[in-house]
Amino acid sequence: MYTDTQQAIRLSLWNFMGSLLTASNLKDNYAKESVIAIMSEEMCKFIKDEDEISIDMNSAKPLLKSTIWILDAKILELNNTLKEAPDVAIPIVNKNIEDIKILKQSLQNFIDKI
Repeated sequence: MYTDTQQAIRLSLWNFMGSLLTASNLKDNYAKESVIAIMSEEMCKFIKDEDEISIDMNSAKPLLKSTIWILDAKILELNNTLKEAPDVAIPIVNKNIEDIKILKQSLQNFIDKI
């Protein structure tokens, strides 16, 4: 799907993110969050149309789909916590899972309309 040049640039992008992480004065997850924020901001700028107002929604699809991937990962994480959760926490965790599933489905329905 990707050319060799794109794959090489992808590796460079990983190096770039590592450099951003190293250059951060924040610690641990905060540093990682700042790198993701920088990359996300630049991607959002990139998907804007030339008029700088409109969004190229087809270009935005991968960003939206990545959110679904994140939500799927969170559902898996919450399901794993159910195995060790005290009985009192199980309804809360189940409610969180259901809320995330609703959010995920709503987002998928939106993506499908693009």
